[in-house]
Amino acid sequence: MNIKRYWKMIATLSVIVLTIGTFYIQSSFAASEFPDITFKTVSGSEEELDNLTINASYHEAELYQRVTINRQGSTFQEQLPFYERFFGSSMYPEINRYEKDYRNFMRGKVGGTNLFFEDDSVLVYADVMYEGYNHNTRITDYSFNIDVLDKQAVENHSTELSVPNGNDYAWISVEDVQIVQDKLIVITRNQLSNRSGDEEKEEEVHGYTFDLETLKLENNQELLSIPRGDEESFSRLSMMNDNLNVEPEKYFLISKVVMEQGVLEESHEEYEGTEMEVNEAPNNMIATEQSIFVYDYETAKMEELNLPNELESLLESARVTVQNNLIYFMNQQEGSLEVTSYNIETEQIDIEQTFNLNRTSTHEPFIKINQDRLYLITASSEDIGKDIDVMIASLSTGELLYEGKIEVTEKDNSTDYELFINDIDTK
Repeated sequence: MNIKRYWKMIATLSVIVLTIGTFYIQSSFAASEFPDITFKTVSGSEEELDNLTINASYHEAELYQRVTINRQGSTFQEQLPFYERFFGSSMYPEINRYEKDYRNFMRGKVGGTNLFFEDDSVLVYADVMYEGYNHNTRITDYSFNIDVLDKQAVENHSTELSVPNGNDYAWISVEDVQIVQDKLIVITRNQLSNRSGDEEKEEEVHGYTFDLETLKLENNQELLSIPRGDEESFSRLSMMNDNLNVEPEKYFLISKVVMEQGVLEESHEEYEGTEMEVNEAPNNMIATEQSIFVYDYETAKMEELNLPNELESLLESARVTVQNNLIYFMNQQEGSLEVTSYNIETEQIDIEQTFNLNRTSTHEPFIKINQDRLYLITASSEDIGKDIDVMIASLSTGELLYEGKIEVTEKDNSTDYELFINDIDTK
């Protein structure tokens, strides 16, 4: 019996060694076939690239691979070490880092970066799980799944507890996780179900506050809601914070749009050529009202912003994001990008800059703001998968600090490839 057992162990070990060996041999052959993807500088300082990482997807014939591009070059998924390839395969770089640095803590955790918070002391995970789903009655029971890792002590404490009135909701999604002093705040979107008995509201945004030490729920605050829609009108909410950011934030922004039945008349010149005109909702629904609400994590208060007229007019066409106490309005015009920042605390416009683009593209550029830097990735309309520009500029001065292109050098000089940008990281 012992001999048979040992033979089984030897056979199993042999298979594992052969599998790993085959993996490395195949990876070495594959690595030699991958192209080199680099930044080709046109002007400016290459040091501006130090904080920029582009996450992209490369497609050629039957090959489809995720790839990261930075100042040092490119790394394809197949070129990663064995452990990182199999256990760090998330599309989110931060989660791949967590898998590598906090392996035990990350066991069993799924989802995107919106479920995480990190600072120098702790790493927090917060999600809403459901159980008890019944296809006949569609009754669900939602519960918070919260886990807090103390980085210094390398210890974690966790909890699972029911969401208050969970049976009233058709779905719940976590939008942001923050820590303010000794409190953990989880922002969620809750869609009401028919069984809630509420015939007025369709969706709510909640802020759930937990004691960071005990993880007991201390407060359930309804921050905002929208009414049920009909054929005449409906409302929609959009969360405006960067959901890739896991670091501390002071404010959480929500956009509320009211759509109503109507047709834009040709005589309404202020709407001609805008997204309000070309992106009408079904049944001739048009946006008649748009507001921005800001939630202050420290005071736990939600307020509607009273924006200057020139910024209100941008709400329909501009992209909006928030960083620290500044809200950025980014409005793309033909051949240029206008960036305006509004200070939440002073209620004043801080920055007004216009950046010239190298091309006019029908595709929206990838834009990232980090402190004083504006990162802009623009693809050609005619050759979106190949011709890609990179620009880095100063928001305070408007100076163009770096200009370049993403250059792909194929081993066989082939041009039959496509490179699609997924997101950009600026840490």
